Amino acid sequence: MQATTAELLAELSEALTTPEISELPRYKRLYEALRQQILDGLLLPGMCLPSSRIIAQQLGLARNTVLAAIEQLCAEGYAKSHAKSGVYILATSPPTNKLITTPHQLNLSSRGQQLAEQANSVPMRGAFAPGIPDLKQFPFELWQRYVARHARNPKLDWQANPQHGGDISLRQILADYLRLTRSISCDAEQIIITNGTQQSLQLVANLLANPGDPIWMEDPGYVGARSAFTAATLQIIPQPVDSDGIAPAENAWQRSPKLIYTTPSHQYPTGVVMSASRRRNLLALAAQHQTWIIEDDYDGEFRYAGTPLAALQALAPDQVIYLGTFSKIFFPALHIGYMVLPKHVVNAFRVMQARHQREPSYITQKALADFIYDGHASAHIRKMRREYRIRRDILATLLQNKLGKLVTLGGLETGLHLAANLPSTLNDQAIAEKAYQRGIMTSALSRYTINPAATNSSGLILGFGDADQQDILHAGEALCQLIKISDTN
Repeated sequence: MQATTAELLAELSEALTTPEISELPRYKRLYEALRQQILDGLLLPGMCLPSSRIIAQQLGLARNTVLAAIEQLCAEGYAKSHAKSGVYILATSPPTNKLITTPHQLNLSSRGQQLAEQANSVPMRGAFAPGIPDLKQFPFELWQRYVARHARNPKLDWQANPQHGGDISLRQILADYLRLTRSISCDAEQIIITNGTQQSLQLVANLLANPGDPIWMEDPGYVGARSAFTAATLQIIPQPVDSDGIAPAENAWQRSPKLIYTTPSHQYPTGVVMSASRRRNLLALAAQHQTWIIEDDYDGEFRYAGTPLAALQALAPDQVIYLGTFSKIFFPALHIGYMVLPKHVVNAFRVMQARHQREPSYITQKALADFIYDGHASAHIRKMRREYRIRRDILATLLQNKLGKLVTLGGLETGLHLAANLPSTLNDQAIAEKAYQRGIMTSALSRYTINPAATNSSGLILGFGDADQQDILHAGEALCQLIKISDTN
C-alpha cells in the first residue's frame, strides 16, 4: 500500500535524527533520508513528492535546505522535476528488500593471491629490520628548507603531467655521479627518474617482456622484484646463488630467458659480491642469447672496503638496465629512484611512464638536485658509511663471540644488512617469529627463497641501519639466546 503524505513526512522526521547522518549538513541529512526511502520502496516510481514548502514547514527546515536536497536527488537520477507539476520519483533499481541477497564470495584473482602471499604487511622498524636506514641521522630540517624553496616558486609545467623522464638538473647530476662512482658512461637523456625501484621494475617487466616470458631471478632473492614480475605475469625461473653470485647451470641456457634480474654489488639477501669472472661470463652468454640484464644496485654506496664497485652496465651499456634508488641513502618515503637505459629504448620508457605511472613530484626532484649539488648528499653518505661500519662490526663480533661455529656470516663488505647463515636443521622462520614476539625485527632467509627444496637454506637477515649501537647489543644478545635454545631443542 502506498504511504500517505503524513506517513512519509513522519518517516522523514524520524530518519533525520538517526546517528548515521546526524553529523551531516541539514540538506545532506534530508537528501540521505529521502534517498533511503526510495531505496526501501517507501517512495515508489511515479510518486510526486510533497511540495518543498510543505516539507519545510512540517520538518522545521528552511525552504532552501529542502530545495538543495531535492536538487541533489534530481542530479543523481532518483527524481525529476516537472515545471508547474512537481517532483516525481524515477525508477532506479529494485528496492533494497527485493535485491538478491544470496551469499557469495568474490575472490582475488590467482595473480592477486600470489601477490598477497608475497606481501609482508608487518611494519618493520628497529633492530634488525633489513633495508631501513637510520632515519634519525638524516638532516630533515635542512632537507625541508630545500623542499620549501621550490614549493614556494613551482614552475607551471610541473603542475601538468610532465613527460621528460624527470628533472634535467637531477638527471645531469646523476649522470656525473654514476660516471665517478660506478664507471657508468651515460648522458642525462639515458636516465629516467621514477617513484622508486618497484616502479622501475614494473616499467622494465612491461616494456621488455611479454606475458609468460621466462625471467631468471636469484634464489634466494628480492621479494619486491618477484612481486613485480608476478604482476607482469612473467614466468619466474629461480637460479641458485653461490659465493660468486648468481650461478645458472650450463644447461639452463638451453631455454634462454628474456630477462635476468640480479643484484651483483651486494646480492640480496645473502650479501655476496658477483666476481669479475662471473660478471663477464654472464654478460657474454646474455649477449649470445639476446637477453636483457636488470642490475639492481640498491645500496652500493655503503661499501666498507675500498670504493663502490663498477656496475655491470659499465661493461655492457646496451644490454644492461641499471636501477638505483635513494631510499637507502636518505629515507624510503622520498620515493625517488632512477634507471639508466640504452638510448634506443629511452623514449618508449618515457612515454610509458608518463601515460601509466606519472613522474615523481618535480618539487621533490628539484630539491634533491640542489641538495646533492650543494654537497649535503655526499657528506651524509660519508657520515653514515662510518657509522654503519661501526654497527656492522659490533653485530658481527657479537654473533661470532656468542654463537661461534653455529653461525656463518655473509654480506659484510657492503650495505645495511648481513646474512647470518644457520645450520639447515634449524627452523629460521620459527626463530624469526619468536624474535618478532620480543620486538626483534629480523627476517628468515628461507622466506626469500623461490624454490625452498632446492636451496635448503636457513638463516636470518639482520639489518643494522635502523638500530643504534645499544639496540644492536641488546637485541643481539636476545637473538643469540633464541638461536642457542633452538639448537638444543
